[in-house]
Amino acid sequence: MRSRIQVSEITGSCAQVWNGVLLPTTGTISVRIDGDNLHTTVKSGLEKKESWTRIQNLDSIEIHAAPIYILLILGVLLGILGLVGLVTSLTRNESPIFAFALIISGVVLVVMSIIQKQRYIAIYSLRYTIPLFMKGSLEPYQQFAIQVMALADKLNKPNSVNP
Repeated sequence: MRSRIQVSEITGSCAQVWNGVLLPTTGTISVRIDGDNLHTTVKSGLEKKESWTRIQNLDSIEIHAAPIYILLILGVLLGILGLVGLVTSLTRNESPIFAFALIISGVVLVVMSIIQKQRYIAIYSLRYTIPLFMKGSLEPYQQFAIQVMALADKLNKPNSVNP
């Protein structure tokens, strides 16, 4: 069984929400536990932004892994275009080398989209979302999420008062 490691800070690439979709942007983001708050530092170009979110106000943390859909779509389109080109070149007695290249390119892009997944962690509060694209192993991010949610549960328990 794996030992539980205490992770008080995570770092990754910045993300921006566009039409409800997280897109990677330039820059780095770090989120660390600072007492009863999450201290977020975003460095992008010449800008530096810091924010503090009360852990008590957190709603949920989501860890997500998905294929890179743009590569998947391009791969499928190239594959279909290659198949159409293959049929066309065979009916016209032409060389199908270009069509095979399109099919192979499409297959490579589809495989790449499945293997190279985009992984991110999103920390949600009532008014603020902290998105972060993960770098490296998944385990530190999972441990950070577990630790933050345990702290949020602890902070949200009502204090027992003796009469």
